[in-house]
Amino acid sequence: MMKQLITAFLRPSVAVVMLLIALPLTAQDYKNWVKQAPRLPDSFFFSDSCDATLHNVLASQLPTGAWGKNINFFRHREAHPEDVLLGTIDNHATITEIRFLLRYASLHPGEPTAETSLAAALRGIRYLLDMQYANGGFPQYYPRRDHYHGQITFNDNAMLNALSLLRDASRRNVPFTLLPDTLSHLCEEAFQRGIRCILRCQIVRDGHPTVWCQQHDSVTLAPCGARAFELPSFVSAESADIVKFLMTLPTPSDSIRHAVEGSMRWFRANAISGIQKKRFTDAQGREDYRMAPCAPTSSPSEGCPRLWSRFYDLDTCLPFFCGRDGFPRSHVEDIDHERRNGYAWYVTSPERLFPLYEKWLRALSR
Repeated sequence: MMKQLITAFLRPSVAVVMLLIALPLTAQDYKNWVKQAPRLPDSFFFSDSCDATLHNVLASQLPTGAWGKNINFFRHREAHPEDVLLGTIDNHATITEIRFLLRYASLHPGEPTAETSLAAALRGIRYLLDMQYANGGFPQYYPRRDHYHGQITFNDNAMLNALSLLRDASRRNVPFTLLPDTLSHLCEEAFQRGIRCILRCQIVRDGHPTVWCQQHDSVTLAPCGARAFELPSFVSAESADIVKFLMTLPTPSDSIRHAVEGSMRWFRANAISGIQKKRFTDAQGREDYRMAPCAPTSSPSEGCPRLWSRFYDLDTCLPFFCGRDGFPRSHVEDIDHERRNGYAWYVTSPERLFPLYEKWLRALSR
């Protein structure tokens, strides 16, 4: 009865979540889960909708302690949770579920479902510890190792998401307050190994640290490819996220400072000015774009802001673009329509690093 009263009282605050659950199912439906689950209000965890979602999450956990990806747990459960090869941290999988379960457990102390949720979350954290390589890197999948799935993965922030969770666990930040001391210490050790791995993976050219590739070899740490259109390269978007992450570390070591400073030099040197997307409808009625000249501006929020290519050649440091045939081209217009419009070939995210970097330098000089 008390739970029903609380639910009735709080129900208006979960209206947005309920609307989200009612949306039609699409190929990208899982994004409703990974984007909304971390933003859920506490009131959601006392609703009937939470009961159904919790059931889906618990029922879908794999024997390894992980979860598969691309599942909207607001709507359904994984159909084949016994397939251990599905376990992954790609597309925010496993990370999102662990955090959700810990929030539930922390908000329902003493309840049997809280104990079940906590136990499942702890299995998920142990899965992350098990999947980490001795060198500190995290693969995209575990125990799956075929093709690029076993390589150290920065793409879509897979490794950074895992390290962020381990950092919260090591500090026992809310909702990780329920973690046992021994597990918290293991998370701290894993986090530090991960930071060392990031520094070792940074690509060095002519003695200077630059940026990173989307994936690195699990043994040699060398840049390596993934899908046919993702060739070994300097990458801008994932590298920007890595630099931002490194700047959040307190009392950075000389190695971390050297890595950040080298990356920022690379971003300055490889920014692209004077072009922007010009959208049009092609002869087949499809939305498309081409890169067209524009007047540069000093403001990143107006006019023609600086861009960075997603990929830069490891030898020439020139931008390249690649279709599913695996052959790099010099212009985005030279690849097929599907890949040109189905992938982010130009990014602006490194621009946001510069004010953060200046603030970071000022803090270090104090």
